Amino acid sequence: MSVAVVNQNKVKVDYNPVELKRSSSTFIQSETTELQYCIERNGSQQSQDLNSLNSGCYSLNSFSNQSILDTNTSSSDGYELSCKIPKLSYDKVISDEDVQWEDMDDSDFVKCLLMCDKVESLYLRAEYVNHSGGARGSDLFWEVTAKKYGIKTVVYSFRGHASSNPNRYELSQQELSSAKPHLLRANMTLKRKYPTGKTFIDNLLSRNWFQVQNSDAVFAIGKINKNRQTVDGGTGWAVQMGIDNHKQTYVFDCIQKNKGGLTEGSCHWYSFCEKRKMFELFNGMPILTKRFTGIGSRQLSSKGKGAIEDVFKSTFKFST
Repeated sequence: MSVAVVNQNKVKVDYNPVELKRSSSTFIQSETTELQYCIERNGSQQSQDLNSLNSGCYSLNSFSNQSILDTNTSSSDGYELSCKIPKLSYDKVISDEDVQWEDMDDSDFVKCLLMCDKVESLYLRAEYVNHSGGARGSDLFWEVTAKKYGIKTVVYSFRGHASSNPNRYELSQQELSSAKPHLLRANMTLKRKYPTGKTFIDNLLSRNWFQVQNSDAVFAIGKINKNRQTVDGGTGWAVQMGIDNHKQTYVFDCIQKNKGGLTEGSCHWYSFCEKRKMFELFNGMPILTKRFTGIGSRQLSSKGKGAIEDVFKSTFKFST
């Protein structure tokens, strides 16, 4: 693993799993090289000791020509994923054995610690996956923001829907049909019309189930109803299925009321309390789980965008 502080202290990292097991001998590389990494997202890497990352604070003399590559891999649930691969060019890398820690200036020592924290943050991001629906508004903003952080999004779709989205996973008719029991259960609380009598709408609702099924928690932008038990609109279906299946469920209660920019709702984060069976004001900022549902209303306000960005910043500590 090699690290550089470049361009206003932004960190670029190159990770090679083999290097974590390298010997303690001095590692000096004088010619330009390109290393690649792609961490499996099935959780097998989660058990690695992150202290091994912190023990490898490296100095980098020069840095240039950074770009991003894509490498495909598969998750444990069979969905095709891809991993963002930093591509580095550098002149010289010096191991921690070449640094006399006792003689290091306080400013350099603090800089190295910050560097190691950022390396750990970048490493952890590769294990996250956003499960979404690809709709305009909140869904798309979750997807775009995730991409900025190097996080993969899986967009659940079906024939005739979101065909141009590069992160699209097309559900079969059999898969869509398997969502029906979960929708019927959700409707016992929502008390709406289901089936709707319109195949396209029913398929939209069915694909919501797969967002929830493959996640540990649901993060939604929408309007919480006055009873504080349900969420308005199509987002309410995914939220309710998350609640029914005991997923952590967070809703930012805020939508854009009209084109004038006026908002409706409290514009605060709420979490669902199973004991009281209602949404309660969440004190603080929700933290993303490694498999999360990022969805919401098409009526996304500027405050809703800010809420999504703040969740990522809070989770990973560093903005892009």
